[in-house]
Amino acid sequence: MQTRDAILLAAVFLGSVTAGLVATQSLGQPGGQSGTEETVFTVGGLVDGENDIATASFDNRSVDLLFEDDAEARMYLDLDQDGGADIELDGLNRSGAVQQTTETVTLGDRSYRLTFEYRDNSTTTGEAYMNLRTAIPLD
Repeated sequence: MQTRDAILLAAVFLGSVTAGLVATQSLGQPGGQSGTEETVFTVGGLVDGENDIATASFDNRSVDLLFEDDAEARMYLDLDQDGGADIELDGLNRSGAVQQTTETVTLGDRSYRLTFEYRDNSTTTGEAYMNLRTAIPLD
């Protein structure tokens, strides 16, 4: 009888864990992405003088990340994806160490806090990059 009790207890435990995982997945935002889930979109790390572009999609919206790697890399956001730089990320620390910066943008009827990770060294080209780490909707 102890074996049967142990099997029943194990089945109840596994059922509880499975139900918890299903509930956690279904409580996220549409598309299964929560507002704080980290999603990484990378742009940069190119040969000197080249431009780069990456499209970051989140919460059924998209923005383009534009990147120019010169002596000081220039990093932009194209909010309407028309090929133009709508916002330049400025005030960046160009020490060559990995840094973070945030930018608040409005896309459609919703605002987002975008967190970027980047690296740039003002004396070296070809080593800079930018990642969009998180896009958190602001209510």
